Amino acid sequence: MDEHRVVVGAYDHNSSGALYVFDFETGDQLLKLVASDPSAGQYLGLNVALCGPRVLAGAYGDQIAQGAGYLFDITEAGPVVNEVRKFVDPDGGSLDSLGRSVALSGDYAILGAPNDEGADMKSGTVHLFDCQDGGWVGSFFPIDGATNDAFGWALATSGSMVFVGGRYLFSQKGAGYLFDLNGQEWGKLTAPDGESGDFFGTVVALCGNVAVVGAYADNAIATDSGSAYVFSPVAGPLPLVSVAKTRDFAPGVPEASFRAFGNAFINNNGAVTFDARLAGPGASRGRTQGIWTNVSNVSSTPVSLLALRRQILSDAIFNFIPPMSEQQPIVQSVGTAFSNQGQRGLLELRASGGEFNRRSGVVLNQFDGSALEMIQTTGDVDYAGYGDPVSRIHESVQTHTESGGSAINVSLIRGGAITAENDSGLILFDDAGDLVGSGLLEGDNIPFSSPLKWGQFASRLSQGGASKAVYTAYVTGGGTPFQRVFSNLLEAISQGDSTAILAGAEVRSAVTEIGTQPNGTALARVTLSGAGVNRANNEAIYSGAFGEVALRKGDPVPGEAAGVVWNRFLGFWPVDEDRFIVLAKLRGPGVNGRNDCALYLWQEDQSFLKLVREGDPVCDCDCPAVGRILRVDVNPVSGDYAVLTSLVGGNRRANQALLTGAADAGNATTEKIFRLPHLRLRKGTLYAADGGAGTTGIRSITMTPTVDRGGAGGKGRGQVINNDGEIVVCVTFDDRSKELLSGQPGRGAPVPE
Repeated sequence: MDEHRVVVGAYDHNSSGALYVFDFETGDQLLKLVASDPSAGQYLGLNVALCGPRVLAGAYGDQIAQGAGYLFDITEAGPVVNEVRKFVDPDGGSLDSLGRSVALSGDYAILGAPNDEGADMKSGTVHLFDCQDGGWVGSFFPIDGATNDAFGWALATSGSMVFVGGRYLFSQKGAGYLFDLNGQEWGKLTAPDGESGDFFGTVVALCGNVAVVGAYADNAIATDSGSAYVFSPVAGPLPLVSVAKTRDFAPGVPEASFRAFGNAFINNNGAVTFDARLAGPGASRGRTQGIWTNVSNVSSTPVSLLALRRQILSDAIFNFIPPMSEQQPIVQSVGTAFSNQGQRGLLELRASGGEFNRRSGVVLNQFDGSALEMIQTTGDVDYAGYGDPVSRIHESVQTHTESGGSAINVSLIRGGAITAENDSGLILFDDAGDLVGSGLLEGDNIPFSSPLKWGQFASRLSQGGASKAVYTAYVTGGGTPFQRVFSNLLEAISQGDSTAILAGAEVRSAVTEIGTQPNGTALARVTLSGAGVNRANNEAIYSGAFGEVALRKGDPVPGEAAGVVWNRFLGFWPVDEDRFIVLAKLRGPGVNGRNDCALYLWQEDQSFLKLVREGDPVCDCDCPAVGRILRVDVNPVSGDYAVLTSLVGGNRRANQALLTGAADAGNATTEKIFRLPHLRLRKGTLYAADGGAGTTGIRSITMTPTVDRGGAGGKGRGQVINNDGEIVVCVTFDDRSKELLSGQPGRGAPVPE
């Protein structure tokens, strides 16, 4: 059961089995589920699992008891039920009884095969399948398994842990085992007073750190009266890898330790770049903040120092040697550092001394983990793409492609030939950090658009595929100047444009813009003016993928109750080339402060899929619901996304969660359930401490914000989720230590059999 539905198996219905779905509150039957290929003795529904709209049912009698599992989508009640996957015995062994037990954990369907050959003849095996493609991923069994153990007779999951029961283990005493999704065994539970014939492990349950095991033939009160055993706490491994921890020494800074962490970003190789404040004797004389990364050292956890406040710029890590006659320049402050490419990143800092002063102190560096190379400074003619000094670097971005380079949005110092008519523009860099052409400068002719010229550039920039930039600038030379969003040199949308959905209104201005990956089509949040425009409908999101406005403030929200409309756009992110994710506030009947914020996917068929809304149930054993959506990030290449939320209605000590999903999975129709998020990490959960000595619990989770002031994300700045679904978050534990953790929560590849 979940918040409002109950799924009941009737495993001998018509000799093949069936499932019934009921409304929990009314008792009404919503659906009846049957296999697409029913057969006598199939026993579909002896065991079932439910998580959101996904129902997994075992059919252990399928194909002469080889067994199978069926995955159904019960998003909508109706006469047609979508069977989306059938999981079959990977080795085709007769009488293996695959599906005698079932469980769902994130993207995995987990099926027990108690008669399979694991450790020994008919000792039992648990198999894992990928729900998205239906493929077998791996299997596991206990180290001490023996003939006829029936390991896999019962299953339960919680988080990244799998709890497996075996009723015949140890001469019918029975046992339960804890495994993680990598197939590693983490513990064995047995009855302290167990006897032969108790059948401990016939049924199991796991909720957070509490395990319950049934022993139906235990002589607890009378012969075979049965009992249940409760074990607490049980804990497995933290499903992420430590990058850095407060109070640990800071690499590259003797006698200094990490005091607090700032921004933390991850690239497509899983490498993390972060800034931190320091404490300790080594942090004296202003050396209190720095940047660390493992961009060139992704095969191991240790990070190396990139830049440190008050560090001399001529240190070996910098590809910079000042003239001998000048004072040694130092790092005055460190700014943002991030990497979207496997071996390269960008670092912004401010320098002083030597040739650097207030006018020329901002330095943009490209780094590869072992060296920093200055590619642009303010106030220096030699580094400016126009032969004129840069007064300000507004925004720097980097592509998500390995051969894409980077770009910056700048203002130039006025004086001489530089006036208010030509003091803004873009500078593009290749992979090596060298200039690409002479950049795009206010006042220059727009190629292929004569007599039009670029006017003032907005102080924003997004970069998509190789050398493609999305930006907003005024256009002059054709009458009254007007604003236009560009994708490279091509028009995406212009002030004054109108589409059918705007019903006579027109684009007034661009609030912000982003380029989708990898081909650079544009998304833009725009304001509107004209006929019928008021405060309730004066904004829209434009998509270059289909050349039209995708949604407008004040319009109905697809899939929601009549009268529910878009109220405000908080954030939007590109996904691949033909879809995007939007975070929006809603208003209308039934909408209140507890459910007025939601995350939607605009799909490739131009339909909307709700990913998560405040007030929605979360698939976990205590039935919590989403409280507030706190943070969102989306990887624009793969569509992997992360959502940090508060929780209500469940365990009050576990009122925060991290959800992840993949907006590029499945399709927009029959397999859209694979695009929905799963619970990956939750406050209050206990994990085995380092070395296995005791446990430690999560007190809170934080995630670096990644959208600009207008709500655009995935624009070529830092990301907290990469194109493999790996994340980086900061976790505070019960001992108040804080730790940067990275990895793929709940999606690590299990060890093959």
